[in-house]
Amino acid sequence: MNLSQHERFKSNAVRNLAHMQELLRILQWFGKCSISAIPYKGPVLAASVYKNLGLREFFDLDILVDVVDVARAAELLAANGYQCQTRLREAQLRSYLSSGCELCFERDDVAVELHWRIAPQMYSLPFTFSELWARRQTLSFGEQTIATLSPEDMLLVLCAHAMKHNWNSLCWVMDIVELLHTEPNLDWKATVERARAMGAERVLLLGLSLANELSSAPLPELMKERLHDDLSLPGLLHHVRAKLAASDPGVEFSLADHLFFLHARERIVDKARYILHAFFTPDLADWNSEKTELWSPFYRLVRLSRILRRLVPMIASQRRRLARLESAK
Repeated sequence: MNLSQHERFKSNAVRNLAHMQELLRILQWFGKCSISAIPYKGPVLAASVYKNLGLREFFDLDILVDVVDVARAAELLAANGYQCQTRLREAQLRSYLSSGCELCFERDDVAVELHWRIAPQMYSLPFTFSELWARRQTLSFGEQTIATLSPEDMLLVLCAHAMKHNWNSLCWVMDIVELLHTEPNLDWKATVERARAMGAERVLLLGLSLANELSSAPLPELMKERLHDDLSLPGLLHHVRAKLAASDPGVEFSLADHLFFLHARERIVDKARYILHAFFTPDLADWNSEKTELWSPFYRLVRLSRILRRLVPMIASQRRRLARLESAK
C-alpha cells in the first residue's frame, strides 16, 4: 500500500531526526579526540538550506576531515560498532588516501561516509580542508554547535558533488536552487575567484544554469553575463537534460559521460589529469579484485586492462548509434 504524502513526510522526518542525532554523537566522539570535522549534505543541508529536516531525503552521513585524521576517525567509528566496507592493506590504504576521497562505514541502518576530499583526485577539484575549516560557519542543534561549510563553499561543493555523479539526480539541482534562495547575500566575487583558482568555473556555471532553468533562481548580473559568455554551456546542458529525462540514468559512465567531464573543465591540465587518472589510477574495484591482490606491483596495468575492456564496447556502441542516425537522415 502506497504511503500518502503526509505519511511519507512524517516517516522521512522521523528517520532524518534519528540520523541527525547519530551525526551529533559521532561529532562528539571526534571532538573529544580533537579531530576537526565538517559534516555536509544530508541532515546539515536539510537543516541549513531547507530549514526543515523533513524536507529532504538522504541516506548517508557525510563527514569531511583532514587527511591526517582519517586513520584516527576510522578507528573511532570502528570502536563504536561501525564496520568499514573497504578492506585494504596498509600500502593500499596509503595509495588510496592519495587518490580517493572516502571510506564507507555501516552500523545497523546508518551509513557514514568519511571524506578527506570532496571528489577523487582525478576530478581535479582541490578543496583544501584547512581553507574550508578557516571559512566554516556554525549551526546549532539544541545545546550542541557544529561546524558547517560557508554558503560560498557549500555552493561550490554542491556543484562539484553533482558533477562527480554526472548530474543524474534532480535533487542535486534543487539543492542549489534552495541554497540560492536561502542565501541571497552570497559573496559572488569570492565564489567565482575560488572556482577559477580550482579551474572549476564552468562546473559552477553549469550548476547555476541548471538551477536558473529549473526555477529562475536569483542570480546577479555578474553571473548572468558569465552564463551568457561561456559557449560550452549549451552542449553541457543538453547532456544533463538527457540524463535527467532518462528513466534510468545508470551508474556506469558511457563514453559520452567521460567526454562530458572533459568539456566541463576549462583547463587543459585538468582534462589531461582526468584522462591519466581514469586509465592508470587503481580504484577500490581494482584493489578488491583477486588479480590485483596477487600482482600488487602491477595495479596500474590491471586498471588499464579493465578500462580498455570497458572502453572498446563503448566506442563500438557509439559508432553504431552514429551509423543509425546517419541512415535515418
